[in-house]
Amino acid sequence: MTVVAGHPSLNVALCLVLVLCTLVLCCRLLEAMSALEAHACGCSGEGKQAFHVVAPSLPGFAFSSAPKHKGFGLKEMAKTFNQLMLELGYIKYVAQGGDWGSMLSKALGIFHPDHCKGIHVNMLAASPCLYNPRHLLQAANAYLPYADQFPIFLTAEEISWLKDTKRFMDHESAYQEQQSTKPQTLGYALNDSPAGLLGWLLEKFHQWSDRREADGQVPYSKDFLITNTCLYWLTGNVTSSLRIYYESKHTGDRTDIVSKQYCKVPTAVAVFPKEIYKMPKNWGTSLYNLQQWTVYSKGGHFAAKEEPEVLAQDMQKFFGNKAIFGQIFF
Repeated sequence: MTVVAGHPSLNVALCLVLVLCTLVLCCRLLEAMSALEAHACGCSGEGKQAFHVVAPSLPGFAFSSAPKHKGFGLKEMAKTFNQLMLELGYIKYVAQGGDWGSMLSKALGIFHPDHCKGIHVNMLAASPCLYNPRHLLQAANAYLPYADQFPIFLTAEEISWLKDTKRFMDHESAYQEQQSTKPQTLGYALNDSPAGLLGWLLEKFHQWSDRREADGQVPYSKDFLITNTCLYWLTGNVTSSLRIYYESKHTGDRTDIVSKQYCKVPTAVAVFPKEIYKMPKNWGTSLYNLQQWTVYSKGGHFAAKEEPEVLAQDMQKFFGNKAIFGQIFF
């Protein structure tokens, strides 16, 4: 356990690029990255760039203790992780994440660019700029009646992405409102019933994963689903894990980081077809220094678990790019 300076009551659990992902979800990703490292060391012939990997639990999740004061949103979490990396001796590093990890990666790139030199995300946190006429035309192309039949300002694929995202927001996002407004109430219930907690988490795995090759079933083993639930149940931290929604909403961090702030460090985006949020590349370029954009044919929101080899290779391709990072790391 590492105590982070400035937060003496906050312990961050480490397993040994800053990967911001739930530990049990990123285990296969870490294995895939280890395989790439074996290549880099010449163990399997082909040379690849190797990495030291730091995979911390987010504060309030799994083995990391919960923040003790209000207002611990994305900006505070980014400050904590940057301090952690410095204390570990990593003056320069890169970050990768999906879901909240994608927004935290962007926050690191925005607020700590002297240390965080690049980010890779598998969920693009972006929104259209209301002052950008092209963005408004693109939104109209996707959402106005019949306009989606004529891909003029967007590709047909990008229109389908935005319609999928709207469908998710209309029918699957009630949990966000609950967790953003009354997380404590929900936490009492989930922390009181292991069956209720399992049902709450299982629904997300069912709805947010790519089930096309699993006959519509959850594409994970029962052992994995129970293990993931136990991380919340045995540590009793499900309530604190919900509060990231509340704190990020009430500090304004989420809107500021997702919709307003430009991330100037080099950025890569891996797009998976069943991701819950999929945005046009053009919206990404207005908010990120976008250097790599790759669209894949399989995978969903939990890409680190669903497609770990693909995600690891995409990270290796980007972070091993000497044209971008050569003067920084190599």
